[in-house]
Amino acid sequence: MTKWKELQNELSEKIKTIEESLPNSLAEFSLEQIKLVKGQLETIEEKIKESQKAKRVKTITISQEAHAKIKKYCVKNDLKINEWVEETLLEIITD
Repeated sequence: MTKWKELQNELSEKIKTIEESLPNSLAEFSLEQIKLVKGQLETIEEKIKESQKAKRVKTITISQEAHAKIKKYCVKNDLKINEWVEETLLEIITD
């Protein structure tokens, strides 16, 4: 299981525990505490959205021969293929 999935499961369990205890402890929560938790959840939501934006990628299709040459070059020069391809293509584009 990935670290992200573990964290997601852990958070889900904690939320479930809180939900189950709410009917018995609603009087213990102040409005300020609720606002604080709401703010924390909004911050988490923003971080998740940013992370998802960063992961939006597109796939390009190249021949096996081209891929093999690019891979060999990138391994030799300690580069990541996706980063090298993006950087190289953007250098060529002028508009």
